[in-house]
Amino acid sequence: MYDPRRDDDPNEKVNEEDCLTVNVWSPASGTEKKAVMVFIHGGGFVAGTSKSNLYHGDAIAKNGDVVYVSLNYRVGLLGYLDFSVIGGPEYADSANNGLRDQMLALQWVKENIAAFGGDPQNITVFGESAGGSSVAALLAVENPRQYFDRAIVMSGSPQHTAEESRSIAELIRNETGIKSAFLWKNMPTAGVTYIQGQVADAVGSPISDLLFAPTYGENNIIKSSPLAAIQQGKTAGIDLMIGTMGNELSYWSFTTPRRIIFASRLSLIISLLPSTQHRRPRSKIYIIFTNRIPRGLGIQKGNWY
Repeated sequence: MYDPRRDDDPNEKVNEEDCLTVNVWSPASGTEKKAVMVFIHGGGFVAGTSKSNLYHGDAIAKNGDVVYVSLNYRVGLLGYLDFSVIGGPEYADSANNGLRDQMLALQWVKENIAAFGGDPQNITVFGESAGGSSVAALLAVENPRQYFDRAIVMSGSPQHTAEESRSIAELIRNETGIKSAFLWKNMPTAGVTYIQGQVADAVGSPISDLLFAPTYGENNIIKSSPLAAIQQGKTAGIDLMIGTMGNELSYWSFTTPRRIIFASRLSLIISLLPSTQHRRPRSKIYIIFTNRIPRGLGIQKGNWY
């Protein structure tokens, strides 16, 4: 469904908030319903696009015999700024606009993918880096099974608490000196992305050291952390695979950052392993490492499909 003639369209508008599109690749073989894989791209929640050649789905659709979908979502200030700090309570949960975009795309997939040969009852959502963090965040929304049946988190980064997102928004408001909601709402997208670039320069990292990320807490669509949601059984019935990407940060070497900070995810990985103390049914959780698998972690083995 992807039009290669528009892949590098010189007339295409970039850095526009009107970016909510999906791309669909469907294998031509057979008439039976295919498993569906929905990919969420990374980019530190400040960059990236599903349109990139890196994310074309022709190979995975053909070789994996699946229907592959990629999506776009708002990033940076447009997608993850807690605008309630500036505009008031009517903008509560604006720090999850990008996540809402992803949920809307997944809802569209659920309702329409059968027309492309996909099985709406067999949807896997997967993502890398910021995309992996997004997948983890989606596990914590209300009734995640209405959107997907399986999830793959690749090098997922942490989410923000509501307090952290509010503090970040206050910092950006105070440092820019723009405290008028009217000015922010009527600012051209190019102006917003310029400010975002200045924030990245000030922090000293092209990914702004993850100033932007999904937010959980009161008045948000995510009420608790993904870990808490899993521990509370809210993801029951969803199979989860977690792994890390080898040489992931080499992508950012193109921008020669002064420093890039990432938190360790080992504690998260260990804490998500099935516990023998729980008697209720648990979802299957698979842990994948890019190097050696540590012994004694009780890792489940089995087929994904």
